[in-house]
Amino acid sequence: MTDRSQHPARRPRALALAGLATGLVALAGCTATDDPPAAAPTSPSATATPTSQSASASVPAAEITPTPRPSTFAGAAAITFPDANVFDGAAADSTVLTMNGQSLVGRSLPTPETAYTLTPEGGSYADLWVDEQEETGVLLSTLSADGAGTRAGSDAFGLQEFDVESGEVQRSTTVEVRKDAAGSARAATARIAGVAGNVVVLEARVPDTDTRPAVHAVDLDAGEVAWTERGAGVLAVTDDLVVTTRGDADAAGSIDGLAVRSGQRRWRTLETTGAAALVGVTPTTVAIARDDPFFGGTSTVRIDLRTGRPGQSVGSIPGTTADGYACQQAGARRAVCSRGDGAVLGIALRTLEATWRLPGRTRFAPAVSLVEGGLVYGSLDNGVGVVLDARTGKDLVDLSGATPTAVNDYGALTIFVGSAVFTPVGEPSPPAPPVSPSASPSATPTGQ
Repeated sequence: MTDRSQHPARRPRALALAGLATGLVALAGCTATDDPPAAAPTSPSATATPTSQSASASVPAAEITPTPRPSTFAGAAAITFPDANVFDGAAADSTVLTMNGQSLVGRSLPTPETAYTLTPEGGSYADLWVDEQEETGVLLSTLSADGAGTRAGSDAFGLQEFDVESGEVQRSTTVEVRKDAAGSARAATARIAGVAGNVVVLEARVPDTDTRPAVHAVDLDAGEVAWTERGAGVLAVTDDLVVTTRGDADAAGSIDGLAVRSGQRRWRTLETTGAAALVGVTPTTVAIARDDPFFGGTSTVRIDLRTGRPGQSVGSIPGTTADGYACQQAGARRAVCSRGDGAVLGIALRTLEATWRLPGRTRFAPAVSLVEGGLVYGSLDNGVGVVLDARTGKDLVDLSGATPTAVNDYGALTIFVGSAVFTPVGEPSPPAPPVSPSASPSATPTGQ
């Protein structure tokens, strides 16, 4: 998982992953991110616990040759980690991370041996954010407390900032936020929408209710909530701005720009926006997909980060919704977006025009699992992993051997249905030959 401070995935996390289950069986790899488990009390621990536990299989270090921008993986040498109920993970230079509700495990490559384990200070882990360049990560845990009688209880959010290589916890804090009495009394979960300096921006939601989300900005140095904005979700976090949306599929709202450190509103625009999703961020603009509940259709638009002034909308698309957009940024100039109608597009962030689109006349659209290093990783619904060029959309690898959640120079981390698999770089195994239909043993031989 990459640094999401300016262009959160995310979700993520909302990837278009329908049909990937077939590929897990074939070890061509299929990647999905399970929902985090409900919060449950755990034993407090804020420090890394070194251990010598290894994965269920191992690959000699000499056999793993680090390869920049890897595109093929040796499926026959895949290692299934023993962790259960894994729903998130990341890969840094020489470390892979896997997380479930009760622990985060860091493994050092190339072996990969378990280097450390972190556990939440309370509740259960809900999200992981990693800055690969700085080798720093932030863990989020959640815990809910009911109030007495009709009194509103509170949701607690624990944050641990740690060194990805060593597992050393550098800063940690737990903050409590009073539940919105106009919303739901149920436990909230949250995601890390972005990190800007010492401020961690959270988006909190109560699952399976119509309660609107809330934004909480937590100051790690001060150990407190700097500000809260209720009724808003986060589209993007830059160094000094949080871009939020107040609309959804049921009601129109605005796109707002809030100061990261104070929450003060800098601008408000596009007040008739229904659902909205992030396309990408440049140094001066944020690009979003938005539904128009009055005129219908979904279009993309760029917004000036300094003034909030929107540009010309591009490509109103009937039959699609912004909720169906799942975009990952591919460098500073483009994004790769999966749409709810099954299309995958390369979008130039300067013009918002689609520079390539799948499916085509003779090509399928893959389910995209990861965009990184100018490469698009994904798989077809028959389980075959593929790699595309993010700039042109052309096939680079016809059989990749894995469909990664995260990659580094040593291999691919795949997370699917609670399991975590590490597949080293190398030549992929050829797909199994098709099985020819065979005659029934009781069938009458031809010609008799």
